Amino acid sequence: VELLNPDAGLRPEMLCRAEFLAPRTGKRIAPNNDRISIYIPANAIINRDNNTAVWTLDRTGKRVSLQPVHLAPEGREGYLQVLEGLQPGAHVVVNPPADLQDSDRIRGQNESAQHFQK
Repeated sequence: VELLNPDAGLRPEMLCRAEFLAPRTGKRIAPNNDRISIYIPANAIINRDNNTAVWTLDRTGKRVSLQPVHLAPEGREGYLQVLEGLQPGAHVVVNPPADLQDSDRIRGQNESAQHFQK
């Protein structure tokens, strides 16, 4: 697959999931075919006080904030669909440490994150 006009944030070896839709016809084939579907790894999800959220990175990629999300009831192969709360291209922390706090600085390490207090 070739991306025309790729975002500057895309780098070689980045992982993504793509869904190819049939060409548009006069009738709708799915209720959400006008919007982008966002899937995130299930191990990025945080459940706190009966709320679902994920840790997201700021634009610098160094600080985190807790972002509430609304998820679809079912996912795909270890990934969950985000219905509300994230924009396409958002960076989420996978396997976040339990003591992570808003505005903590982090440094990525493969599939996890190591964090440092302010």
